[in-house]
Amino acid sequence: NQDDFLVARGTGHAGRSALVALVCDGFGPAGHLCSAFVRRAMPTLLLADAGELYERPQAVLRRAVMTVQHGLGACEFDTRASGTAVTVAVVLPLAEEQRVVIANVGNCKAVVVARA
Repeated sequence: NQDDFLVARGTGHAGRSALVALVCDGFGPAGHLCSAFVRRAMPTLLLADAGELYERPQAVLRRAVMTVQHGLGACEFDTRASGTAVTVAVVLPLAEEQRVVIANVGNCKAVVVARA
């Protein structure tokens, strides 16, 4: 199986917490290695500074995706014919609501459902 997923919660500056959920859809001969790499690296990058994650979530997500992409290219396994699509959602609890920020790379999509 070349797919992988993760749900992680982290607490950072001033007790701010964030939830990260991601799904990876690997492809190619080393797709399972690509998915595992992204699953391990992405939450660490996103949760490293919860303060910045609350203030600039899109910038943190963009930087994490680019850093993981660069790291994936430097791995020992062959990524010329392999890779992974990924969708990541970050849930930021606010005073009276929650903010959800979603990013995707490749053909993984997210569906947002709201209660009426």
